[in-house]
Amino acid sequence: MKRILVTGVRAPAALDVMRGLSKKGFEVYAADCLNFALGRFSSVVKAYVHLPAPRYAFDAFRRELVAFVQKHHIDVIFPTCEEVFYLSACKEELEEHCDVFCEGLDVLSQLHNKFVFQKLAKENGLGAINTFLVENEQMPLPVLDHEKTYVVKPVFSRFGDNAILNLKPEHIKQHLSTRLFPWAIQEHIQGTEYCSYALCRNGEVLAESCYEPYFRAKQGASVYFKVVSKPEIFAQVRTFARQLNYTGQLGFDFIERADGKLFVLECNPRCTSGVHLISDIEWPAAFSDSSHREAPVASMRSGMLSLGMLMFGLSPPNTHGIKEFLASYRDANDVIYSKQDRKPSILQFVSVLEVFWRSLKKRQSLKEASTVDIEWDGQHIG
Repeated sequence: MKRILVTGVRAPAALDVMRGLSKKGFEVYAADCLNFALGRFSSVVKAYVHLPAPRYAFDAFRRELVAFVQKHHIDVIFPTCEEVFYLSACKEELEEHCDVFCEGLDVLSQLHNKFVFQKLAKENGLGAINTFLVENEQMPLPVLDHEKTYVVKPVFSRFGDNAILNLKPEHIKQHLSTRLFPWAIQEHIQGTEYCSYALCRNGEVLAESCYEPYFRAKQGASVYFKVVSKPEIFAQVRTFARQLNYTGQLGFDFIERADGKLFVLECNPRCTSGVHLISDIEWPAAFSDSSHREAPVASMRSGMLSLGMLMFGLSPPNTHGIKEFLASYRDANDVIYSKQDRKPSILQFVSVLEVFWRSLKKRQSLKEASTVDIEWDGQHIG
């Protein structure tokens, strides 16, 4: 029986990963930099370790992680959140003791950088968008088409943070905060947004899903994952994974124009909410080089964060109305609740309270407090 250490277990997606691993016979361990991370409460967890925040104490994070791996004879580390960048930075050291299910930082940094990624997308089978880089305040803006509008966003960001949509070229300069350089400037494409998830090993997609972020928490992450089947998205993702011979997880945000043309907005080289929609991942295939069967795709039942839906589902920018809200709520599974593993659903409020306390203590928004300790914005690690 393989022993798997799942990191970043504050994320609801990590719950599905851990439950799925346990069903396939793996012994599951968990780690996070929160004291009361959501996944800590899962009944499938054999032991939990509270790690130092890698953004602020990388050496301590690395040492304690190695000590836990050695103590519990861990076979594989499986990252789920942005701590993946810090794990990739010490991947060589960790792999003296166990496997780490991600690429090295040289690859992940290219996927995380919103300007560099578009170059990579264009070279490897994804529908890229014209994207420009402004590295500092002194750098002049590129020559832009005044008949078009643009999106500006920090090169390193997440959940749509600080992204500003639909700007005319003459209005861009005033929105480029000096605190957040470098910035990416991207053509604004109107259409329907989709999010994909893929679990990959050696360039082969082992499991995949696609959903529409149907209800959002304000302008940020989705709280409702409306499952869809998009064969063209799956085809592009498979081509990309094969071209990079990629091992790890890939989350892409796409936009489909009214004429059906697909464009990729950005990449998250980590676990995403799409994992909730795949009911039977063949997890042993992710950790071996044996031949694999056809990749399972999402079931046709959508997923949601019930608490998030109740908090944000009827607030802007959501415009679906009460009838659509109720119908959608009825037709989706709560991704945290499980009959066989009820504690996370009951104790999720403890996790929320810890993040709320952090936000008060550090005078941050709840969104910032929920991830700031594991974020990586291109800075030197180590």
